[in-house]
Amino acid sequence: MVPPTARPGFPRVRNQRQGLERALEPLEWRLIALGSGEDRDPQTAQEAVEMLAALGETLTSHFGAEEEPGGLFGELQSVAPRARGDMSALVEEHQRFRERVAKLLARARRAPRHPEEWVIVMRGFRRFARDLRAHERAENGLVAEILLEDQGGG
Repeated sequence: MVPPTARPGFPRVRNQRQGLERALEPLEWRLIALGSGEDRDPQTAQEAVEMLAALGETLTSHFGAEEEPGGLFGELQSVAPRARGDMSALVEEHQRFRERVAKLLARARRAPRHPEEWVIVMRGFRRFARDLRAHERAENGLVAEILLEDQGGG
């Protein structure tokens, strides 16, 4: 049996996870600047909206690579069917993350006309980023646990 890490979906998901992390920090700093009132430049506001939209697209692609047939979760379930419940819970969280980023994006699109909205977007995004990082850590832990057990190390 080919280990999940050697299959095409694994490097794609790993690279997307790294890309997600790289996308979060600059967006968070822009939103902090806008939310604090330190930066009211319309260009910064437009960039934040575009970055949130791009994050939503990246999340959809990333979560799809995990959930789709032949994706990471399918591969992991084939070697560790006992983890199906953990993976189902993570997939349910994916939908909530998609919804949260869509709500943040809708609010950010209104914010240039209502600057007080940036405070709400900033706070919401900081919670979102914290929760997404915790979610990704949980996924990484599950993957590591399954791979260690699959290789006889668990």
